[in-house]
Amino acid sequence: HEDKEKNRGYKMPKTISEDLYNILKKPREIKYRLCYINSQIRNLEECLLPSGIRYDKDSVQSSPSDKLSEIVAEISVLEQEHTELEAELLKAGDRIKALCTTLTDIEGTVIMMRFIALQKFEQIAIATNYTKGGIWDVYGRAIDKLEKEHSQKD
Repeated sequence: HEDKEKNRGYKMPKTISEDLYNILKKPREIKYRLCYINSQIRNLEECLLPSGIRYDKDSVQSSPSDKLSEIVAEISVLEQEHTELEAELLKAGDRIKALCTTLTDIEGTVIMMRFIALQKFEQIAIATNYTKGGIWDVYGRAIDKLEKEHSQKD
């Protein structure tokens, strides 16, 4: 695999420390969690919609519990978590932007597009008017610089 990459001219970054990797992957993890919470909220909101009861098929409780207030309370908790995660996402993005201040413009752009905007390398190449191989080279240099800088801070 490595020889194949060399033949294409791609320069893969050296290994990345776990600490730096965790910083860079944080926005992706938060965005996935936000999507999950959104789907949970939508599902619960659907439960609030009125539905008909077919007395011939559905079992009817004689003293129904108040499920609506439970659902509304659960939605409220999820919305609060969603708000907190959005704030955390902004902080994670700002942290990555701060790391990119020492990079060249294109290196910073590639890192931010990859880890904040969650763009694929093909999309980054199109947006920056680079080839995919050129983006890999820029990405490799940027990760190497970030790793060197990050290891010096420790």
